[in-house]
Amino acid sequence: MGTPRGEFGAHAYDDVEVTVTLTRPFLIGETEVTQGAWLGAGFPSTLGSSPSVKSCTSPTCPLDNVTWLDAVAFANYLSRTAVPALPECYVLKDCTGTPGSGYSWERHAESNESLTSAVASGCLPKRRGEYASTHPVRQKLPNGWGLYDMSGNAAEWVNDFFDGLGYGKGPLVDPEGSVRDTSSKTVRGGAAAMPAIFCKSSYRFALPPSTNSPAFGFRLARSVK
Repeated sequence: MGTPRGEFGAHAYDDVEVTVTLTRPFLIGETEVTQGAWLGAGFPSTLGSSPSVKSCTSPTCPLDNVTWLDAVAFANYLSRTAVPALPECYVLKDCTGTPGSGYSWERHAESNESLTSAVASGCLPKRRGEYASTHPVRQKLPNGWGLYDMSGNAAEWVNDFFDGLGYGKGPLVDPEGSVRDTSSKTVRGGAAAMPAIFCKSSYRFALPPSTNSPAFGFRLARSVK
């Protein structure tokens, strides 16, 4: 996980490559969560644009313009409505508003268990004076594991808090992320309108979990027994 030293665009500390072993099986979405999946679950539209990027509006386009809290509320919804139902991964207390529309909380969301969370992605070229836009999923070639847009389309919220000092000394086994700074969550991969240097799954940055952008979406994963 991370970027080899000396690679063009590598950060000084936070993305230094480390060996990771995962001992538990898991399921992960082949694509980012789509507009159609979000709206089909009864959540409000989050479409929005910025001076540098606009939302793709098709039901097959990645959901974007969502906060980290929106993402975990959707994860909880899928756990709750699964057949059979799964335990909800996140404990959301004292929340106000509706996911996708001014959703906020007084107390930080607490992780119940690593059952459902979010994972990696981003980037599209644009011509001078034009918007870049996200695009429908499955239009580009998948990676070696059959996952689409891991380094393209929308950048993806992940469960981890961000640690600017990196992942820690390896090798790591089933790492659950840093708790050094609990004010910022991690967004992985580049996003539409970002320069090509950021179009890689190892690229990551930190933002408050209440931030939203037409460039931010998420992908779901969950552990299985």
